[in-house]
Amino acid sequence: MLVMSTQATNVEFIESDYFEANGENMTVTTKKRSMLKAISWRFIATITGALIVYFLTGEFEDAGKFIVLDVILKLLFYYGHERAWSVVEWGHEEKPAVESA
Repeated sequence: MLVMSTQATNVEFIESDYFEANGENMTVTTKKRSMLKAISWRFIATITGALIVYFLTGEFEDAGKFIVLDVILKLLFYYGHERAWSVVEWGHEEKPAVESA
């Protein structure tokens, strides 16, 4: 996500995964948001994978087995990965909130 804050003619771009500047307020990504992002991405990726399995094997049963394993394992691994990175300080910089003019 790219956040832009302005003050007079000074424009500063801040890249952040978990924080969004809005005047004085800073918001933090919640666990629920991380989970919803994980679910929506897994839906897209799983359908893609199942289609590949079906086109390679011609078997709906194999595609179905792929879906079950793919959804369960990758959702858990992605969620854990997302939450682990939320506590890593590396790559975050503290910036003062810019007051609105």
